[in-house]
Amino acid sequence: MKSYLKILMLVLFPILVNGQFNSDSLKQALTRATTDSAKFSISINLSIYYLEDKADSSLKYANQALLIARKNSRKIDEAKSLSRVGAALTKANKYVESFEAFQEALKIAEDPKNESSAWKKARFSFHQNRISELGYLHLNMGFHTGYVGSTDQQIFHFRKAMQFSEEVKDTLLIGFANWGLALMYRSTGKLDSALTWLNPAEQIFQRYNVTNYLATAYLTKADIYRDKGDKNRELYFRHKGLEVLTGTNNMNGFHWAYATLAYYYLREKQKDSSLYYAKKALEVQLYRGKINVEDVYLLLSKSYELRNEIESAYKYLNIAFTNKDSVDKLKEKSRSEIQKLTFKDQMRLKELEQGKIAYQNNIRTNALLGGLFTLVVIAFFLFRNNRQKHKANKLIALQKEKVESALAELKSTQIQLIQSEKMASLGELTAGIAHEIQNPLNFVNNFSEVNTELIDEAGEEIDKGNISEAKIILNDIKENEQKINHHGKRADAIVKGMLQHSSRGSGKKELTDINALADEYLRLSYHGLRAKDKSFNATMKTDFDESIGNINIIPQDIGRVILNLINNAFYAASLPSAGGFLDSDKINGPTVWV
Repeated sequence: MKSYLKILMLVLFPILVNGQFNSDSLKQALTRATTDSAKFSISINLSIYYLEDKADSSLKYANQALLIARKNSRKIDEAKSLSRVGAALTKANKYVESFEAFQEALKIAEDPKNESSAWKKARFSFHQNRISELGYLHLNMGFHTGYVGSTDQQIFHFRKAMQFSEEVKDTLLIGFANWGLALMYRSTGKLDSALTWLNPAEQIFQRYNVTNYLATAYLTKADIYRDKGDKNRELYFRHKGLEVLTGTNNMNGFHWAYATLAYYYLREKQKDSSLYYAKKALEVQLYRGKINVEDVYLLLSKSYELRNEIESAYKYLNIAFTNKDSVDKLKEKSRSEIQKLTFKDQMRLKELEQGKIAYQNNIRTNALLGGLFTLVVIAFFLFRNNRQKHKANKLIALQKEKVESALAELKSTQIQLIQSEKMASLGELTAGIAHEIQNPLNFVNNFSEVNTELIDEAGEEIDKGNISEAKIILNDIKENEQKINHHGKRADAIVKGMLQHSSRGSGKKELTDINALADEYLRLSYHGLRAKDKSFNATMKTDFDESIGNINIIPQDIGRVILNLINNAFYAASLPSAGGFLDSDKINGPTVWV
């Protein structure tokens, strides 16, 4: 199991690409590039392209990108280059150097002051670009810590990667972070949880056609089903992963697929298939430069042992132990050095924190002494002024009571004045209202008397047998009744208007015929003025817009406004002009239009 995990980690570190690149076209583009930003971008992509193929080529282009970023003082792009340098160094088993590169990149990317010091990305703001780089950096560090056996650190870095990916909604980064967490859950035996995290990663890789990592997602799923004891699904996803890898340069992926298939057939005692895939895994590993080849030699030894070829089995076992011993020593040394570097970095941060705390304590002490002196001085003045303030507060409270009392009286007086104004206005209208009511009452009385006579005539005609004449008389009676009803409603409307004018009203709006309201108050105003001054005369003309219809208003409030406007118009029209009254004005009075 341990040897298998080592093979697994070689494939997973780090993941920073979307889509596939063609190395020849990238190299040609690099020679034609005229701007540093273009050269930087192409160098980064070449470093990514060779990462799963040749670590030395990947390191070469990562360093080239780093020089370009530093030359242009692009701090965030410098951090990106350092992240690629760390990835390539890890592939070359240079764990300490890769750790140092990641630490340097982390210090740059964590500083918000460096945000705008980068080449602008089309789909990201400067802030989003920095956060995205932090996400990929933590992702890389999560895989890096797997080489030195720090599971807690792996979980920490994967979760940080997930946090940053969700913040900037970087879909690919979310997929990679899900994949990393799936690997962690699988390594701890939580297989259902591992599948839960792996499925969205697989979907994202499919959507973006990231075939290198879609293949390794299938191989991860095969590992989970192996742990669950589902051999059929395990074999299906192993071959599916190998099929997707075809046509790519992902040598790490091929090594993973071949090695795990060799282990599968070794467990199933299928000696030919086991030896075939073990040899394929060795070919890929030797192509990659004899890095971590000890596990493949051990696999070959077991495959030959299955075939009872003891001499070959012993040969490869001896080679495996020789290589394993040197690699284990290298990793142990690297682990020790990384722990020392981590400890030194933690101590440096602790010293900085302690210095910061001491400085803050000094500031607090000096501030406290100064504050105490200030408090003594303030206390003296407060004590001296306290009695004066106490007396002043009593005086202010007394004045406040007087002001509040005066304000209450003022409000009460204001309400009374408003009501008095209404009543005075109503008094001016009284004569006009009486005149207006008299007209419809006269009509009611007259038509009532006429109807009485017509009823008698109708009876006489009926007695004579003259039914047609009786019907004519009855129609006249009906018409008179309608007129009586009309003038009765007219009188009722005048009374209601008077009551609305004198009351405070509900304050609620209602649909009102504004033309009828204006006409009503025009005539009330005219007759009210006539009642006060018999010599007053005026001509009234109206020009209403019949298309207005009913509008939503407070009738009594608008009525008072209209009444005041018309009163003012009559008063103004009755004043002599600079040249005296016209002859027509003397006879008919001035004309008021409404």
